[in-house]
Amino acid sequence: RHLLLRGASSANRRIVFDSVQPKTNEDKDRTWRRWCGFCNTAGILDPFLLSLSEHERELLLRAFLCTYRTAKWTQSGKLLATDQKALAGSTLRAAASNLASSFRDSLQPSPLHFKNSSRLFPSITALLKAIDQVDNPPNRQRAITPRFLRYLHRLSSSLRLSDPVKPCVLDHAVDIIIGGFLFATRPCEVVLTKVPGRTKTLEMRDLVFRDPRGRVTPHHSQNLLDAAFITVTWRNQKNGLRMDSRSQRQTLDPILCPVRRFGRVIHRILISVPNATPTTLICTSGAEPSRPPTHINSDYTLHLLRSTCALVGGKTTFGFHPHAIGNRSIRSGAAMALFLKDHSTAKIMILGRWSS
Repeated sequence: RHLLLRGASSANRRIVFDSVQPKTNEDKDRTWRRWCGFCNTAGILDPFLLSLSEHERELLLRAFLCTYRTAKWTQSGKLLATDQKALAGSTLRAAASNLASSFRDSLQPSPLHFKNSSRLFPSITALLKAIDQVDNPPNRQRAITPRFLRYLHRLSSSLRLSDPVKPCVLDHAVDIIIGGFLFATRPCEVVLTKVPGRTKTLEMRDLVFRDPRGRVTPHHSQNLLDAAFITVTWRNQKNGLRMDSRSQRQTLDPILCPVRRFGRVIHRILISVPNATPTTLICTSGAEPSRPPTHINSDYTLHLLRSTCALVGGKTTFGFHPHAIGNRSIRSGAAMALFLKDHSTAKIMILGRWSS
């Protein structure tokens, strides 16, 4: 215990659990390095503030958060200069949360919260609210519509290669986007993102097709596109729920049908990806026979969505500019489409796996 409290490096002070993602650990380490650098600059030798009174700790923490918002730091956490661009309030809240977690990991109570409570001190809460008031409004991505997806599918059909057997990354990405829209998926659930998180990208085994009598239709079956139901299982996701499943019926719409879209994804992988296994990601694509398989990433789908918007007419056609949409527009678009069809909030939450 003494070593955990008084160790020189953060690695010796922390209790790191395997369930925590690497990015989360790095964010906490970065915040702790900057806190130690701030304390050194302020002449505070003990980063745990054990020798300071409650009012002194509170004043120091408020000064740190204000400094954190506009400061430039070295990689080691040393205070370098002032940045003209201030951090957003949400980023500052995350830094405060990381700092509190660092204290707790070192077997110390959070100096930002009431004792044995998750409630912030009123002065800290007031500071964060004041920063939210002066922040620019968040630039949220606009929701795409089913009409937009039809244009997306039409453009991919017009650009499809003449050889129908040769795999096409464009077709694969379009099927993933439309299928993901119908299940209100997050971007990281259907394609690879720059920074992997807790949510796992869907694999082939996570897509189960069934006939009208509920019997499983194998992926290699020629009748896969005629299946009556599809069940998608998320092995791990942002809200912490594991093995969470949702099912949908086949629709009469030839484009906006989850069975047809994801069925084509499975067939394309089996045709174009050598030695595909049940654990193969659904975003895997065999771009060319002479090259190893690749994975569709969020940069590609972002470019595809914005290019489609620009080619079809942008704001004149859809009511939003190309730069106003992104990968998150798939999930928000699904929720908006359900809302405009007068579906209840409970149904929208169930489909999108929202907890609140």
